[in-house]
Amino acid sequence: MQDLMDQGSTPTGIHHRIRQISGINKLESIFASFSITEKAIFLLAGGILALGTLSVLHKLSDHFTVEIPARGGSLVEGIIGTPRFINPLLATSDADKDLSTLVYSGLLKGTPTGELVPDLALRYSVSDDGLVYSFVIRDDAVFHDGKPLTADDVEFTILKVQDSTLKSPRQVSWDGVTVTKTGTHEISFTLKKPYAPFINNLTIGILPKHIWQNFQSDQFPFSSFNAEPIGSGPYKIVSVSRSSQGIPTSMTLKANRSNALGEPYITNLSLNFYSNDKALKEAILNGSVESGSNLSPATATEIASQTRIVEAPLTRIFGIFFNQNNKEILAHKAVRQALSLSIDKQSIIDTVLMGYGSIATEPVPPTSEVSFTQDIERAQEVLTKDGWKLNASTSEF
Repeated sequence: MQDLMDQGSTPTGIHHRIRQISGINKLESIFASFSITEKAIFLLAGGILALGTLSVLHKLSDHFTVEIPARGGSLVEGIIGTPRFINPLLATSDADKDLSTLVYSGLLKGTPTGELVPDLALRYSVSDDGLVYSFVIRDDAVFHDGKPLTADDVEFTILKVQDSTLKSPRQVSWDGVTVTKTGTHEISFTLKKPYAPFINNLTIGILPKHIWQNFQSDQFPFSSFNAEPIGSGPYKIVSVSRSSQGIPTSMTLKANRSNALGEPYITNLSLNFYSNDKALKEAILNGSVESGSNLSPATATEIASQTRIVEAPLTRIFGIFFNQNNKEILAHKAVRQALSLSIDKQSIIDTVLMGYGSIATEPVPPTSEVSFTQDIERAQEVLTKDGWKLNASTSEF
C-alpha cells in the first residue's frame, strides 16, 4: 500500500515547480504575441519601474543608515618644523605642541568646537567663588609603559611648571596657583582671585613622575625622553627616521589602546616634517602626504581648489596692546573702547587672514559665534559721553 501511494503521489515541491514553469511559459507566450512597438513600450516601462524601485530603495537606505567611523587604517600628515621638545612643559614650536598633544593627555581636553571635556579627569567641580578647581582622576588612567597615572603625577607636573629654573613657557599660566593633593586620585587647584580662563590651563599634558623625578629642572631640556616620550595620550611613538645630520625627518605613531578616552580610530599615524610652508604645500600637491596642518592663510587659499580645506579653531588670538605709559591718551577707557569699535575687524580677517579667522571680543578664544561689527557712530558716542569734543574743522576728537 505504501509503495503504491509513493508511486502515485506527486511531492508538493514538484507541484510548485510545475506552476512556476507554467507561469513563465504563459508570460513568454504573451510577450511573443506583442508587436515590435508593444515590446519596446513594455521593456521601457519595465526599465523605468526597475530604476524607480532602485531609487526608492536607495533613499530608504540613506534615511535609515547611520554612518559610524571604523577603527584601523593609517594617515600620513605633514607638519612644518622639526620637533625638539615633545614635552608639554617645554614645547614651543607648532611641531612640539602637535606631538605633545598626541603623546600626552591632560585633565581636560579641547574639542574641535573649542569646548573642554574631561580627559584624564573622571569629573571636576569649581567652587562658587571661582577660586578652587577640584578634580577626580580616572582609576584606570595609565601611562604608555603601563604604570598608573595618579594625583602624584599631576602634582609633580604642575610644581615643575612653576619651577622658575625650568623656564617653562607655561609658567606664567600657573603662577600663584596652589596645588593640593587630597587623595590618590583627587587633586585641587586654588587661585588667589577668580580667573575664568584658568580652566584652559588644565589641558596641559601630565608627565610620568616615576621617569622625570630622576632629572633636575635644569637637566630637563637634555633628556632623551624629550625625543622618545612616554605619556598617556592617544598615540605612542614607535619609530623615528633621521637625516644624516641626526635631524628627525619623520615619526611613526601607533594608537594607544589604553587611552583614557578610548582607542583612536586611526591606528597608524605617520608624521613628516618640512622646513617651511612651501615644502609642505608641494608635498600635499604631489601626494607625499595625505594631509597637512598649520598652513598659512595664503597657502590654504592657493591650494583650496586642488584639495579639501578643513578648519578648526585654535587657541590663538591676534590683538593690539596699548602701552598706556607711553601715550597718556590711551589710559582713558573711553578712548580704547572707541578704537576697538572703529576697527573693521572683519575686513582684517578677510584681507590678512584670507577669511580663516573669527572675530574675538575678549582675550579668550571664542567657543561660539559672536556678532561684533564696526560701529563708528557708537565709537563717537562713547567719546562724547566721556567728555571728548569733536573738532569741527578736522572732524576729529
